[in-house]
Amino acid sequence: MPVSGGFSAVALFNSLDKIIPKREELMAKNKTVQSDIEYFKKNIQKIESPEDLFKDYRLLRISLEAYGLDTEIEKAGLIRGVLTSDPKEVNSLVNKMNDPRFKEMAADFKFFDPAGNGTFFVKLQSFAVDVGKKLITVAVEKELDQQAPGIRKAIHFKKVSSEGNIKTPFNILSDPNLRDVVLEARGIPLSIVIQPVETQGRVLESNFDFNKFDNARYVDRIIQQYLAQTDLANFNAVSTASLASTLLSGAAGNNGGITLIV
Repeated sequence: MPVSGGFSAVALFNSLDKIIPKREELMAKNKTVQSDIEYFKKNIQKIESPEDLFKDYRLLRISLEAYGLDTEIEKAGLIRGVLTSDPKEVNSLVNKMNDPRFKEMAADFKFFDPAGNGTFFVKLQSFAVDVGKKLITVAVEKELDQQAPGIRKAIHFKKVSSEGNIKTPFNILSDPNLRDVVLEARGIPLSIVIQPVETQGRVLESNFDFNKFDNARYVDRIIQQYLAQTDLANFNAVSTASLASTLLSGAAGNNGGITLIV
């Protein structure tokens, strides 16, 4: 079923293993992506403390984008607290974050480590290489999502579940991308978010078996249901827009008169 971007999200998702390597090879040559990678490599070397990262808006934006967190850039205070807290400390801020992307970023940047005033690890060449790879992956996912809306959330859902990070309803409710996947998969209205979080949790528990989120087949069924719903919604949106365009064209061809279809 071709949809708004011209591709079925279900069909595209089922072909990702073949598509992504080729797309990443091409994306590595994209001038915008190359510019961001080079900027990061050059300027991450200049920071003398974790605080310096927050003084360079572009460097911060690139850093967050590599972890899919670029939409959080206005939450500088939270990001600063997360990146400088030690994951090894049970009560640290980073361990209070349900979104695993924050934990991954904090573990990689290691600003909490006293070595080099907290900047030793981010200045390693291998670190810049890894961030560059992440930026290419994110860019490919965004491109695929433009062609088939819903793909990026599906990829994120699969990654988080495969890492064992979906164990309770609150792991899902704390991440809007995960939440959207499960709600749309089961046709649960988004309006549920205005209810108390405990109520939302009970709804999810009645619709999903949280003991099976480490089962690849179970997760894949949820993703397929989500993408099928997404394809249908996008198809209907395109059909409605096409019909409206046809009606307007007909009206224009009728010398400005309006023909009502009843």
